Amino acid sequence: MEEQLEQTKPKRVFSEETRKKLSMAKLKNPVKYWLGKNRVFTPEHKENIRKAMVGKKLTPEHIKNIVASRIRNRQAKLNQEQNIINNQ
Repeated sequence: MEEQLEQTKPKRVFSEETRKKLSMAKLKNPVKYWLGKNRVFTPEHKENIRKAMVGKKLTPEHIKNIVASRIRNRQAKLNQEQNIINNQ
C-alpha cells in the first residue's frame, strides 16, 4: 500500500499566470456548457427556429432520426406514467 502511494504522481501546481491563461481559455471555449442545463424555449424563440427551418429539405437519415427520437420520447413518457400508476 505504501509503495502505491510513493508511485503516484504529485499534483501539478500552476503559477498564478498559468491559472489565468487556463481560465481565459475555458471562458473563451466552454466545453459542454449546455450539458445538463434545462432551457425553456419561449414561443418567440420557437417561432424564430421555425422560420429558419422553413424551406430546408431534410435528408432521409435526418427524418429517420427525428421519428426514432419521437418514438423514444413517447415510450419514456408512457413508462413514466405507468410507474406513477403502479406506485399509487
